Amino acid sequence: MLAATKPVAPWQDEKWLAQMRRSLRPNQYLRMIENRFVSSESTFIDLDAWDACVDPDAAPMLQDRNLPVWIGVDASVKHDSTAIAVVTFDRQAQRVVLVNHRIFQPSAREPLDFDATIARTVRDLMKRFAARGVYYDPYQMAAVAQRLQQAGVPMREFPQTVGNLTEIASGLFELVKSRALVAYPDADIRLAISRAIAIETARGWRITKEKQSHKIDIVVALALAAHAAVQGSREPEVSLSMPVTMGSAPRTVPGGTYYATDTFVAPTIAALTAPSPAPAEPAKPAAAPGKSWRGPQDGCPPWLERAKPVTQRVNGGPPQTKSGAETKAQMERINADKSIEHRIMGAPKFSW
Repeated sequence: MLAATKPVAPWQDEKWLAQMRRSLRPNQYLRMIENRFVSSESTFIDLDAWDACVDPDAAPMLQDRNLPVWIGVDASVKHDSTAIAVVTFDRQAQRVVLVNHRIFQPSAREPLDFDATIARTVRDLMKRFAARGVYYDPYQMAAVAQRLQQAGVPMREFPQTVGNLTEIASGLFELVKSRALVAYPDADIRLAISRAIAIETARGWRITKEKQSHKIDIVVALALAAHAAVQGSREPEVSLSMPVTMGSAPRTVPGGTYYATDTFVAPTIAALTAPSPAPAEPAKPAAAPGKSWRGPQDGCPPWLERAKPVTQRVNGGPPQTKSGAETKAQMERINADKSIEHRIMGAPKFSW
């Protein structure tokens, strides 16, 4: 049995080896290419690769109401930090761009108040950007997400299952390796990147940390937001703006339209500032032929008057009502006519 630690195939040249180094993780390269025994854990993203994605001239963006963004939230009440990452997708450059982020650090004595931190931050981001979706794990954020959803925030559940974590981890890794992600300099994010490790599973690579004290929640939030942005970039581009109402679930806004759950066409400024139209007056019923009604002073309108009884058919219509005396007189005339009886009795008989 051959266990070679160097390439033996003729097509495994230096160019091919360089390509494998770029596409595989260090431990994965050692195991698959050099046939060495390695641990299933390895550094998630090399710091040199991350630094190559950092634009030293970039800075967090404060506000752009026409900028479509995707928000990732990784929440924890006591032990881990809570992180919010905001990204957008540059369709022209085909890159994910980090727009802003927030990190909250709870403690066992002072648990994190989700309403005062996450909910308030998300509502503030909704006012400053055109949020396409807020992606979160419903394990600890179900109640807060329901309240935000009722306030018009497009909340999107993304359970942190092994499959989902593997998917977003692989996506963020590919973005960094291919330099399809642009971030601004930040010491906390860089520290979290250095502490994040990847564990190889049967379904791929999953983000985790080596020590419990290490905080990598911003990495998970960034991976979640970047995954949502890449998925959203595959949809047709529309002109977006922030929703102008926060008091109810998403609905049609004067001058704007929700075409789908994730698509909102913004109302124009003129439509938002225009005065509300006066309620239309109810249409008045047409006056009865040959008679006009001027108002309550004329009494009951003619079209509401009760029809007077008639004693004969009108235009071949159904029989009209008759008084009791007329009906009794008609019965007496019929009973006095004996010819009817003779016609019935004299009719031919049929045998069955």
